[in-house]
Amino acid sequence: MGAGQRDFGHDAGPPVILKTAQEGVCSRLLDAGAYEIAMINDQHTTVKVPVGHGLKVGDMVALSPSHPCTTFDKWRLIYEIDENYNVVGAVETFF
Repeated sequence: MGAGQRDFGHDAGPPVILKTAQEGVCSRLLDAGAYEIAMINDQHTTVKVPVGHGLKVGDMVALSPSHPCTTFDKWRLIYEIDENYNVVGAVETFF
């Protein structure tokens, strides 16, 4: 996955995979327990996926940090997106 230690906090545990969007459309909720964060590197994360998962290279994956504090500390600006993944706003963090 194209996100790693520089992108999200992981001091309280790895992030949880919530959903995916294939080809930029149609997000679907995932069984978070079926996906395992195997390794977190500087800029990438390795994920163990179940047989028949259907994910492809280029699919977007939504993550939820295990605890938001370190993530908010890393990013002073968090973008808001709509259901079509367009940036519609931004929120400043003051951590």
